[in-house]
Parts: sequence; C-alpha cells; structure tokens
Amino acid sequence: MTVDRPVPPFGLVGAVHERIDAMGEWTSTARDHAGSRVWRVDWADRAVFVKQHHQARKRRQEVFALREWTPRLVAANHRVPVLIADLPRFDAVVMTAVAGDEADKRPPGDVAGLWRAAGRVLRALHDLPFTDTDPVGLPEAIVARTEAWCARAEGLVSATTVGAVRQRIGRGEAFVGARRVPCHRDYQPRNWLVAGGTGPGVVDWEHATPDAREADLVRVAAQWAEEPPLRDAFLAGYGPLDPAATDRLHRLVPLFGLATLVWALEHGDAAFEASGRAILTRAL
Repeated sequence: MTVDRPVPPFGLVGAVHERIDAMGEWTSTARDHAGSRVWRVDWADRAVFVKQHHQARKRRQEVFALREWTPRLVAANHRVPVLIADLPRFDAVVMTAVAGDEADKRPPGDVAGLWRAAGRVLRALHDLPFTDTDPVGLPEAIVARTEAWCARAEGLVSATTVGAVRQRIGRGEAFVGARRVPCHRDYQPRNWLVAGGTGPGVVDWEHATPDAREADLVRVAAQWAEEPPLRDAFLAGYGPLDPAATDRLHRLVPLFGLATLVWALEHGDAAFEASGRAILTRAL
C-alpha cells in the first residue's frame, strides 16, 4: 500500500506557528491505515506533532484524552503525549513529541520486558479516577456495538460466524456489574514507542474513550494467542485477570476479530482481512 505523504495546509502551518511563536521544519509521518495526517515539526531545541483528523469525533476524543488523562500519566513518569493546542477549524491537534521507534518495527530485543512495561502503563491508565456519566449502561452499550458490527457483516461474513459472535455477547450478561474506565482502545505494539531502556511511549489516542477495561485488552490478547509467553509478560505488569474479567475478554475478542474482518473487507485490505480471519478462527 502506498503511504500518502501530504503537504500540510498553509492555514494549518500558520496556526501552529502562531501557537508555538516560531517557524519549524515539517516532516510527514504518515503510515498505512491512517485515519489522519500527521507531521513532526522540529526546531533546534524541541519538536511537536501535529495530527489532522478526517473525523471530528476522533479529534474530540484525542483532545479529551490528551487534556484529561495523559497529563496524569506523565506525572506518574509514563511517556505519553499531552495537549499543546486544539485547532478545531482544521480538525487538528498539536501535542508534545514522544521519542522512540514503533515497537513492532524494531529488531528483536527484550520483548518480555517491553510487554511487561506496556502492561504497567495500561494499568495506570485504567486506574485513573473516573466518573462514568454515560446514560447508557455498559451491558447495553456492548450489545449495541455487537449488533452494529453484525449488521455491517451481513453479506460479507458467513451467517454462522456472525451468529457465533452474537451468541458470545448474548444480552451482555457478563458485563453486568462491570464498570467503564479510561481506555486507549488501540493498545498494541504499533502504538508503543521504544527508546533505550525507558518504558514504552504510548501514542495515537484518537480512539480513546471510557469503556470496559477488557475492550482495551483485545488487541494484545489477539497476539497472546500467537505467542502465549506474551500473556504472562503483559499481565506481570498489568496485574492478574480475575475469572469474570477473563470471561469478558473471551467474549470480546471474537467481536474484535469480526470488526477487523468487516473493516478489511469494506476497505479491500488483504493483510487486515487475514488478521481478522485468524483472530476469529482462534477465538471461535
């Protein structure tokens, strides 16, 4: 897949430089599957990242996370970006830079140590004090999410597979009594930045929103299935899952696989399609 290397809009450049009060050098950092355009802006002594979203909802989610959640993680010595400026006119966000290389593109190293540290960061996020004001209960929200993906799957995925996913979720009984927590919702190695011996920097907060904590574990759990030692490493940092949480995760992974497969079929993405099918095969 060819990665777009866009030139930043002139107005956006002007707005960012006005906020920073200095001219900088812009470099596109676009990646495959991106739902946004991202540039690194460098000065002699500092750098920031500018992300221009294609969806206002994702910008709002990222702004909220970078304003309300990540500063508290920084205060606890975790490496995450924080908000510098929200530019709604351009659907853009300016944030601090986090050093490192994407974990899934680095040569093999202390993989267990990386996953253990990633577990600690996610647990710190999930443990942030939070008041759930959503009028829709978590069980009802999970069922509605499932029905939405099952509807999109009609004509693309076999009725047997869709039925199996729907059956796993049921009426949301497993989520009665569970609570929402702050969630990243795209937590996986491609969003972990590794730099020396520090803990992973966690980036791409555009999907962040309150959710069941197990919904934040589905992507790493999909990789546990391929490499079981990663589970022990991650949970050594995150903490053990009790039987109820394990059951909820067991129910959500097939939904994640279905969502991955449907998105891939809608967008003609062969690699994501293979990933979604593999997740469903293992989970079901």
